[in-house]
Amino acid sequence: MVGGGPGAFIGDAHRKSIALDGKARLVAGAFSRSPEKSLQMAEELNVDPERCYGSYQEMAEKEAAREDGIEFVVVVTPNASHYLG
Repeated sequence: MVGGGPGAFIGDAHRKSIALDGKARLVAGAFSRSPEKSLQMAEELNVDPERCYGSYQEMAEKEAAREDGIEFVVVVTPNASHYLG
């Protein structure tokens, strides 16, 4: 997950939706630009602190190198940070 840190409404909504059918698990994230908030969120979600990243770029690089790396990413950043091409 990218975004969805402490207090982020849409992150919680997406996590609840992901859990509905039990087919996916949240195993890694770059939850906040703040390392402290990101680690706080990882702890709350029982995500291994080693899989809590400072940026989506770092997450992509490190997860790609893992045998058990992520299979998909949910981006739940605020609308103002979305790309407008």
